[in-house]
Amino acid sequence: MAIKISRGKTLPIGVDLGTSAVKLVQLRLMEETTELLAVGCSDIPRPVRNDPPRRLEFLAERIRHALKASPFKG
Repeated sequence: MAIKISRGKTLPIGVDLGTSAVKLVQLRLMEETTELLAVGCSDIPRPVRNDPPRRLEFLAERIRHALKASPFKG
């Protein structure tokens, strides 16, 4: 007798690089539902928002942190 373990299909990580926050989300498709697998969000400090080099450095650091701190897959 075979046992089927349904893990679902993990979807790509969605990233929203907004003007005041960076948000990450990942969903998983199960047999009959869609589940929230992981989420991360960080506010972008005002002094960084209009300074492109500092903004990119901040975004890269916060995205790396969110990927490690939450159960994102892939």
